[in-house]
Amino acid sequence: MFKKILVSLLAAIICATASGKVIGEPRHSFHAGFEGTFSFTHRKDMSHIGLYRQVGALGSYTLRFSEYFINPELSLYYQYYPDNLRLDGGGASDLHANTFGAGLGFYVGRTIGGPISIFTGPVGKCNIYQGSTDNWGFDGHRAALLWRFGVGADVWRLRIRASFDLHVTKQMCYDTLNAFSASVAYRF
Repeated sequence: MFKKILVSLLAAIICATASGKVIGEPRHSFHAGFEGTFSFTHRKDMSHIGLYRQVGALGSYTLRFSEYFINPELSLYYQYYPDNLRLDGGGASDLHANTFGAGLGFYVGRTIGGPISIFTGPVGKCNIYQGSTDNWGFDGHRAALLWRFGVGADVWRLRIRASFDLHVTKQMCYDTLNAFSASVAYRF
């Protein structure tokens, strides 16, 4: 169902741009910048488990059609699971984990007034490296699929965005981690 909706939306954008009259002439831009993310769980009894912080570099290409746009984005990230991570629900420990990986997102959006825009779309992530202290087995999946909802502003040559990432798949084997992200990117 979701796949059909996404394909229909992309087909509508392509057909509208082919006529050149409905949406307008395209404008292209490339952005590079940094992103910070922190996660949280939706289960009150496990709020301390699986929380991670993430920093990353991103590059994106934006193709605008009047007030609408499509925006593929590639990122490299480092995630840190702090030392209060416990799988058995016990107290704090000195165990922690980290990952390094890459992500690919594809967003569609609309400018809603002035420099402000809203966007949404899927993000796929894959951990290239997963490590932990004391040979502790990191209980995380290598790949994850998220759905991102966000708002942004293009001011001068900067793109500032804030978004909410809803995990479609489980990041950790035992829970779903949703996240808030903020990014700043420079337009070339």
